[in-house]
Amino acid sequence: MQQGLEHCPEAKAIREEVFMKEQGFQVEFDDTDREAWHLVLWQDGKALATARLYSQGEGVYAIGRVAVRKEGRGKQLGRAVMEAMEQKARQLGAKDIQLSAQVQARGFYEKLGYRAYGQEYLDEHCLHIAMEKTL
Repeated sequence: MQQGLEHCPEAKAIREEVFMKEQGFQVEFDDTDREAWHLVLWQDGKALATARLYSQGEGVYAIGRVAVRKEGRGKQLGRAVMEAMEQKARQLGAKDIQLSAQVQARGFYEKLGYRAYGQEYLDEHCLHIAMEKTL
């Protein structure tokens, strides 16, 4: 796990492939990437999954940009990324985790113990919902 996207080119490549090329997002990278912790999961020598973790304030952290390449899907890599990020958040003193989930992925996060709150909203062209989990 690395702090700062500039130290984690594989995470950037996965996000470009999944969010920009596959899903058509235009605005993928932001200032948060400089301070966030970035994780990449490897399998058979290939970087297949990533996510980022960053502070939202006193005891609250956010997980975002969770992405798994096509060839890694269906192998529980999304779950593994989330579990690793939650473990890191605990080490950093997190009590709560927040995330902004694509509505189509809501069930995935609910299975991991996250609860949706608020109204659905558009992020670029895609519906999202805010979710949270107490650690």
